[in-house]
Amino acid sequence: MDKMHSLLRRQLKKIFGSPEKIPKDFDEIAKVVNDAYFNFDADRLMLERSIEISSTELVEANSKMRSIFQTIPDMFLRIDTDGKILECKLPVNNTFGPIKANDLVRKSIYTSFGTLAARRLEWAVRRVVKNKTVEIAEYSVQNQTEQFREARVVWLDDEQLIVIVRDITERKLAEEGLLESRRTLQTLMSNLPGMAYRCRNDRDWTMEFVSEGSFNLTGYRPAELINNNKIAYNHLIHPDEDEKVWDNIQAALKEHKPFQLTYRIKTADGEQKWVLEQGQGIFTPKGELLAIEGFISDTTEKVQMQESIKESECFLSEVFASIQDGISVLDANLNIVRTNAAMEKWYAHAMPLIGKKCYEAYHGRKIRCDACPTCRTLETGKADYERVPKTGPGGKVVGWIDLYSFPLIDDTTGKLKGVIEYVREITDANARRAAEKNHAESPKASADNETPAVVTTSATKI
Repeated sequence: MDKMHSLLRRQLKKIFGSPEKIPKDFDEIAKVVNDAYFNFDADRLMLERSIEISSTELVEANSKMRSIFQTIPDMFLRIDTDGKILECKLPVNNTFGPIKANDLVRKSIYTSFGTLAARRLEWAVRRVVKNKTVEIAEYSVQNQTEQFREARVVWLDDEQLIVIVRDITERKLAEEGLLESRRTLQTLMSNLPGMAYRCRNDRDWTMEFVSEGSFNLTGYRPAELINNNKIAYNHLIHPDEDEKVWDNIQAALKEHKPFQLTYRIKTADGEQKWVLEQGQGIFTPKGELLAIEGFISDTTEKVQMQESIKESECFLSEVFASIQDGISVLDANLNIVRTNAAMEKWYAHAMPLIGKKCYEAYHGRKIRCDACPTCRTLETGKADYERVPKTGPGGKVVGWIDLYSFPLIDDTTGKLKGVIEYVREITDANARRAAEKNHAESPKASADNETPAVVTTSATKI
């Protein structure tokens, strides 16, 4: 053999006196044994190297784990089945109050954290010991303020358990705040005069959420509308308006804009109501439509009031237009804001009248008239009267009129906002001659002032 292992050499020397004196019959056996010794050495060196590498890696891993472990903001307790604390690890930033790890070791977990904690922890430990499962117990402790804890109890071998205690005060306070917000929102939803909703963008407007206000609005409970359990909301919309509702909402969704529309619905008892719906689409960051959310309120009274006002305005306009005498409404700056048909007929040569000064349109002047009852009404806030010339094209006097001016009062502010002029044409020949004579003798003369009733209007429309 080329090289003999030292152990084999010693063995052969002991038996034969010298390795060179080995009988030829033993050569093959000696060679096999020699190879085995060398292979064993190689395996041992490899094993030692592996152990060395593994030990180094294990130390490094343990160091890393220790660093990570120290950053976990939980308390770790190793206990026996009787609740005796065998080992304790506190987080670096201790949030568990004025306690030290060494002070807890060898004490009972049931006497270390208060009465409530004792009951909850004892219950959890017993269940884990019995079932070999994981149990969670929540409890509160009183330091300077009330704090909340979550203890997770885990079974280990050798009749031991691990208790992981976490400070959940912020979470509990957030949950309580969320519950209070939900309660407030629920109270608000329950008292809103209308129906809050979340629905799909389909032809039925399938409801996913409906507030309690649905009953007063539609006569159907939320459970009857959600998922079309009893009726789809679209079936409540008046047939003449369902396409209008669909088209308007689709147009708003396409542009990612809120929408607002008024339409009619039919309630559960057959009553027709006008409703105002305000809503918008809810989209993902990628622009995909998730749902539609909004609020629907009963606007029947408002619509009826608007219709009543329109009817009243139409009636007053008809009355206004049918009066044979002239009526002219002026603002506080003597601008004409409205006239009836008689004024438009008398002063057709000055049309259009609206927007012009009264002295410009009715008298062909560039400055205020000298004897003007309207100006006196604006100054005094009282009704006035004057008999004045009626002028035609070019400022030519074509007749005489009795001009009554009435203060126009804003019924919301109580302030003077303009004047209503009531104009009556003098047709009696004697009266006209007297007016001409009086005017010639004293252009600024005025008759005794009779004060008819003051006229008031709303602030929004004359």
